[in-house]
Amino acid sequence: MEAQGAFGLKQLMVEPANILTNVQEKKVYNLTLGEPRLSEFPYELLDQLKNIEQINNYYPSLGDQGLRQSILDKYYGHLKTSNIIITHGAIGALDVILRSTLDSTSEILLPNPGFPPYEKLAQLTGAKIIKYNINLYSSASLVDWDHILKNVTDQTKILLLNSPHNPSGKLFTLKDRDFLKQLLIHYPNLMFVMDEVYRDLIYSSLSHYDLTEFIDRGYIINSFSKIYPLQGARIGWVIASEENVQRMSGIYNNAYGAISSFGQELAKLLIAKNIDYSPRYYEARESGCKILDYYGVDYLFPNGAFFICVNYMRSDLDVISELKELGVHAVPGSAFGTLGTGYIRVSFAQTPEVLQESFHIIGTHWKLKKKERAIC
Repeated sequence: MEAQGAFGLKQLMVEPANILTNVQEKKVYNLTLGEPRLSEFPYELLDQLKNIEQINNYYPSLGDQGLRQSILDKYYGHLKTSNIIITHGAIGALDVILRSTLDSTSEILLPNPGFPPYEKLAQLTGAKIIKYNINLYSSASLVDWDHILKNVTDQTKILLLNSPHNPSGKLFTLKDRDFLKQLLIHYPNLMFVMDEVYRDLIYSSLSHYDLTEFIDRGYIINSFSKIYPLQGARIGWVIASEENVQRMSGIYNNAYGAISSFGQELAKLLIAKNIDYSPRYYEARESGCKILDYYGVDYLFPNGAFFICVNYMRSDLDVISELKELGVHAVPGSAFGTLGTGYIRVSFAQTPEVLQESFHIIGTHWKLKKKERAIC
């Protein structure tokens, strides 16, 4: 399917001349950040804040009641406001979950590759960290469940899941859901955490599998930073059973106190506008993949989120350094775990001009390195 509009393919297939040698006027393209750069912020919302009485006051520690209800209405309609806490982004949600659940006698299963802060936050609890493999080249399941079964024990307190997955863009499937259900039955002390911050960025009519039916055995976290242009406001949430919400509230009240009133009001206004930004990201994905295909690049095709992992089959740290010299900043796959080694992660959430120019540089560079490998 050919993308249309701002990312028209006729422009994208024009290969820049001398792309790796003409560096005297080199631009810099930062493809590292997980920011929703294609979600335009409606600045008129700022004017509405002045009409909100006592907006400068502390808000309830568990979050504004209206915002909590709005999130439930959009994503989890059958749950109550007693099932949700507003947090300092998804990171704040995960921090409270781990600190209220783990200790030095606990084990936690984390994805490999996976978002680096997962491991950093788990380390703060003193828990034993065990990595499980993600199926990077399978569409049947995101999780390598055989690997899970070899590593789960009675001391395993949390299985952390992420879909759409960062960095690969792979999705949790119906098969994954069924395996999770069986695992929770066989390990009664096990809880899951589903990080679904990219759930609004799933492409080609593929499904997101709601895990709220298992909410007594886990947590679901999300934020306004990946599809909504509110990354600077740091507004996230955690969905949990009423019992677990109460258990977390002790830590939450003392560690965070209250989340930004201004950010929460902006979140309410933005969610009420019901803007669908996802077509822009779908179009950007199609265009970025077309460029990489033009050069014959080996990459992981993303079904969600806004990243592409390019397989260089050589030191990803060397690749990062070489691309930086060409003006393209990317993230080494090894930063996400051992299974990411040899890959680089780039964000396609870019303007058409940046996407065209930076992806052409990557494609040309990848093709050159492939020729060098062939000669060796």
